[in-house]
Amino acid sequence: ELARAGAQVAITASYQASLPGLAAIGFGRVEAEQALRRSVDLARTAAADGVNEATAPGSGPRWVATSVGPYGAALADGSEYRGQYGLTREELADFHRERLAVLVASKPDLLAIETIPDVDEALALADALADFPDVPAWMSFSAADGTTTCAGQPIAEAAAVAASIPSVVAM
Repeated sequence: ELARAGAQVAITASYQASLPGLAAIGFGRVEAEQALRRSVDLARTAAADGVNEATAPGSGPRWVATSVGPYGAALADGSEYRGQYGLTREELADFHRERLAVLVASKPDLLAIETIPDVDEALALADALADFPDVPAWMSFSAADGTTTCAGQPIAEAAAVAASIPSVVAM
């Protein structure tokens, strides 16, 4: 239905999903990885469903973007709106790297790195994304007032971090 409506990008419902979060509700490692991979499979099916390239509105390529939310989204405690979780850059990078490895193995067309609340997490994501240089990404930030991140840092500083990541093609 998405493609028939003219959508060209289907985004997975993996924004809040994480391996530790899924483990906390009883998923084993294998089942948690399957759930993340399934999000890409379902988006791929939705993107292709009913597409007739000759007659579909906006016919052309359909993309699957796998949604990667901030660390705080996986905590489900509202901290994705403030950032600065008390973790080191390395700890944040490791968290993202583990989830990204599973999602990237599912072969999305791109990564939708969404609503990052602070520069520190953007830097950690830069570290993690270095392991996946062939997968394009977009990165968006949560802004407090249009000039600062939710953590109070200059949004221009966050954007500069995103712009420095070779795989980030849009922000």
